Amino acid sequence: MRLQALRLSALAAALVSSFVGRPCTGATVEDPAPLFKVNSAKEDYLRVAPGGRYFVHSDGRFYIPLGYNHNPDWDRLWQCAPGRRGYKPQITERYFSHLRDCGVNLLRMMIECPAGSHYLENPIGTFRPGHVAWIDNIMTHARKYGVRLMFTPWDTYWMNHRWDSNPYNIKLGGPVDRKSDFITKRAAIEVEQRRWKFIIDRWGNTGTIFAWELLNESDYWWGASPEQVSAWATEMGRFVRDYEQRKWGRTHLITISTGRPMPEGAWGDLAYRLLGLDLASTHLYIGAANAPEEPIKPALAIQRGVSYALANIRDQRPYLNGEDGPINRWIADPRLDNEVFHNMSWAHLASGGAGSGLRWPYRNPHHLSEGMLRTLSLMSGFVKAVPWAKLCQPMAKFSVKAPEDWIACHTATKQAAIVWLTRAKTTERAHLTFNLSWPSGPSRLSYRAYDTKVGKWLPSGSTESTKGELAIALTAAPLSIALILQGS
Repeated sequence: MRLQALRLSALAAALVSSFVGRPCTGATVEDPAPLFKVNSAKEDYLRVAPGGRYFVHSDGRFYIPLGYNHNPDWDRLWQCAPGRRGYKPQITERYFSHLRDCGVNLLRMMIECPAGSHYLENPIGTFRPGHVAWIDNIMTHARKYGVRLMFTPWDTYWMNHRWDSNPYNIKLGGPVDRKSDFITKRAAIEVEQRRWKFIIDRWGNTGTIFAWELLNESDYWWGASPEQVSAWATEMGRFVRDYEQRKWGRTHLITISTGRPMPEGAWGDLAYRLLGLDLASTHLYIGAANAPEEPIKPALAIQRGVSYALANIRDQRPYLNGEDGPINRWIADPRLDNEVFHNMSWAHLASGGAGSGLRWPYRNPHHLSEGMLRTLSLMSGFVKAVPWAKLCQPMAKFSVKAPEDWIACHTATKQAAIVWLTRAKTTERAHLTFNLSWPSGPSRLSYRAYDTKVGKWLPSGSTESTKGELAIALTAAPLSIALILQGS
């Protein structure tokens, strides 16, 4: 696999004298062979779990996404771009190895980078060998270290902010005159489908792909109505699924994202209920999470966003927050940044989101800190013990009453629950007693408690409910604690 990547890199370097910011002239990639010579029927494709809400591997083991956003042109991945100054693919490989060791199993990634004029196609219809080899190298390292990729074929934010130089612009030979043409014009849709065909031909036969994201922030940038975007997503999703099935005999998960964190009306129909999509994804730039000054309110914002999404989903499809982070003001204090990330990630998981949620780093360098990676590493220890099959059911009425200096996030069915509590006012351990109301829950239950800051399991216990009311007492409780509750 490493030798294959080196050969591809050498070929791309010969074709492209300088990869930085230049279109590839005189060379095209047509009808590409697949990067990996594998039997797609034997690949470990992920799918929605029976009963919904979460994901499973091909063999039925649960897969809980733990990760973040990392685009190709950010530090640690740009070093494997062939022909680029500073080309050191070993840096990318070491980073993927480190991510695996930290429990990271998913990166969401735009596959082209308009901010730096790194385009998959330029002009439209001409696929650049150097860029293809760049994505090949990323795919190779991701596959080797078991990190899945959520592919997003267009970085719509930078497409629009650099529209004068974007190949889709009609002034540069593209099909888009008015921005809405990207969604509504038949000529544009046809070239978009050709891009999907290329992506599926080249990278679509492998379980390294977690999901295809049809469009990033589909409700922004194009000036199209929700009905127009929904029609586009329905057609494009059908095209992707049908072509995958014909080409490889299997299909990956499909989603689309909205920039609106809690969309309503027709935008809510697109985000949470559009037929043909496997999971829902919005970007939770919301409230205090946008410009954190302390670590508690951002977690409560994420809780609100996840709870809203789950209340608006009708068919038990999983919900995954595709982006969040300090969009309005980056966090200067690294200790606060780590704490905010910790709390937002645990709030997402414990509120019923499928995994940790995916932060947009908003840091310099533009990737997660070691403290953030430690949070995901410790979270991976917790998720291995959760009885996820018992949570793949309709949510049950459940509430937590904790002391006033504690906050709680939770999700529950009739059989099991996850609760995360953190203390806001002190740095000392304290006795903690909290009350649960779980009217349809088990009459007798067992619980396990986990210190999310050190990754240590606390002594387990059991208790009985009285008409759905019960209490749990923990002595010397840590400042941040996650619990698994289920019938015993």
